[in-house]
Amino acid sequence: LTMFNLSSIFVAEPTECRTDKREFTGATYASIVILSVILTLMVSGSLFDLLVIGRPKWTTNHQREELIQSDTEKMFPSQSGHHKTKNEAKIFETDISGRPFKKTHSNGQFVCDSQYTEKTPIIGEVKGKGGVHLSLKGEKAFANQAEPTMSFRDYLGHILLSFSVFRNGSKILDTSQTSDSLTVIHGIRFLSISWVVLGHLHQGALLNTLNISEKALAVMKEGQYDVITNAFFSVDSFLTISGFLVAYITTKMYKQNPKFNWGLFYIHRFWRLTPTYMLTLLVILGLLRFMGSGALWPTVALDQHSCEANWWTNLLYVNNFFKVDKPCLLHSWYLAVDSQFYILSPLILLPFFWKFRAGMLVCGILLFASWLTTGVLSTYYQWASSLVRLDINSLDKMDHYFFFNYISPYCRIGPYIMGLMSGHLLAVRQGQVRINK
Repeated sequence: LTMFNLSSIFVAEPTECRTDKREFTGATYASIVILSVILTLMVSGSLFDLLVIGRPKWTTNHQREELIQSDTEKMFPSQSGHHKTKNEAKIFETDISGRPFKKTHSNGQFVCDSQYTEKTPIIGEVKGKGGVHLSLKGEKAFANQAEPTMSFRDYLGHILLSFSVFRNGSKILDTSQTSDSLTVIHGIRFLSISWVVLGHLHQGALLNTLNISEKALAVMKEGQYDVITNAFFSVDSFLTISGFLVAYITTKMYKQNPKFNWGLFYIHRFWRLTPTYMLTLLVILGLLRFMGSGALWPTVALDQHSCEANWWTNLLYVNNFFKVDKPCLLHSWYLAVDSQFYILSPLILLPFFWKFRAGMLVCGILLFASWLTTGVLSTYYQWASSLVRLDINSLDKMDHYFFFNYISPYCRIGPYIMGLMSGHLLAVRQGQVRINK
C-alpha cells in the first residue's frame, strides 16, 4: 500500500458472471404487438390524410386556378374583339370534393348553382347531389340544413386522421401562440428542465462511483457547486407551474360557465397521461433489455423486477405511498405527487370561486400544515436540510429521507399551492396584477 501511496484497505466486492442471453417475456410480446398496431395506424392515417383528404384538395385548387385563368382570358382578351360582358360571364369552379359547379355573376353578385361552397365541411357524412363526402362533426353542411350525423365511416376517418404523422407533426412543430397565451411559462420550463438534467447528471455519476464519495463531498462545499446541490428546487418550480396552470385554466373556464363538469376534469387528466405512461412502462419492461449491450447494460433497468410486481401502483398514481422500498420507475414519483395535488385542487379552488378571502384562508392553512409537518419530521428523524447534505455512505438514511420526505405530498404541496394562488389571481385580474414596491 505504501508503494502505491494508498492509505485505504482493499475490500473484495462480489462478482457476477453475465451472459448476453436476453429473455423474451410476456411484456416483450405485448410491446411488439401494441407498437406494431400503432405503427400500422400511423402509416394508414398518414396515407388517408395524404391521398383521401389532401390530394383532392390539391387537385381542386389546381383546377380552380386553371379555370379562373381561362375564364379571365375569355372575359378580358388581350386583343381587340368582342367579349362577354361581366354580367354574362360565368366562372366554372370545383367544389371541395372535386366536382365542378357553375358560379354565375349577376347584378354584381355571384350565385353558386351548386349547393357546395368553400364553407361546406369536409369531414362528416352529408348527402346531396353528387354523392356522399366527409364532413366535420358539429358543423352544418350548408345554410338551413340540420347538423350532419356521424356515421361509422366518419368516426373511422377521424380515428385514422388522429394517427396522421403529417397532422401530428405540424401540431408538434407549431410555435404559434394565442393572444392569451402565457409565453413566460415556456422560459421557466426550459430553465427548470435544464436544471433537472444538470442535477441528475451529477447525481447519477456520484451514486455509481462510490469510491470518489469523499472527494465529492469536499467539492460540494465549494461555492461554484451550489447550482448542483440546490438542483432539487427545480422540482418545486415544476410543481408551481403545474398548480399555476390548473388554477389559471380552470378559473377562466369556470367564469365562462359556472356549471363546470368536474367529472370530465378528472377523466381528462387520467386519459391524457395514463395511456402514454403505461405504454412507456410496458416498453421498458419488454424491450429495454434489447436496446443496448455491454457488461454494465443489465444494470440500466434496476427496477425491472419491481415493475413486474408493482406496476399497479404507477397505474393508480400511488407509487409514492405503496411499495416505496421496491419502486417501479423511481423518477415517476413526480407524476404520482402531481396527480394527487390535481385531485385536491378543486377543493382548494372552490373556496376561491365563493369568496377570495376564503380561498386564501384554505391555502394558508394547508401551507402552515405542510411546513409544520416537514419541520417536525426533520427534527424527529434528524434529517439534513437537503438530500445532498446527508451522509452519502449511509444509503439507508438517504432512502428514508427520500421516501418519507422528498416524495411525500404533505411535504411537497407548498409550491403547488403557491402556483394555485398565483394562477387564480392572474385569471381573475385578466393578467393585470400590480405589485406594490
